[in-house]
Amino acid sequence: GTSDQDIYIPVLNSNGEKKYRKFGTVANGVFIAYAPLENPKLAVSVVIPQGGYGGKSCGGIARKIFEIYDKYYGL
Repeated sequence: GTSDQDIYIPVLNSNGEKKYRKFGTVANGVFIAYAPLENPKLAVSVVIPQGGYGGKSCGGIARKIFEIYDKYYGL
């Protein structure tokens, strides 16, 4: 099921893009995070080729991974 509640898990993350100019511009979505901030238990890296900016393209996927991990193992 789904929940209307926001889940707050302190994380440290970095996102960025890599551009190549050969046959045009390709922005790869990259998002890296770990949680919880004070005593990390889980690190997640999401990469989507040609996905655009990391936070927009990969952030939601990383969030879902953290939510599922937290549900079964706890963060």
